[in-house]
Amino acid sequence: MGVAWTVFGLPHLIYHAMQFGGMPLIDVIGNIIGLGGSLLLGMVLMLPGPVADRSVAETDDKENNR
Repeated sequence: MGVAWTVFGLPHLIYHAMQFGGMPLIDVIGNIIGLGGSLLLGMVLMLPGPVADRSVAETDDKENNR
């Protein structure tokens, strides 16, 4: 999911960044924040998730089987 979001977000940000000429400053800032934030979220989604502690899960299973 994160890869697809990033692959879409990067060219999208670049395209809009090249169209900033003549735009009011507040619109430029809004575009950078919105599109850059979307790109950043895509990159965050590519980070590995937390690793489960297997020792706790194995202990719980042993106790439930008694």
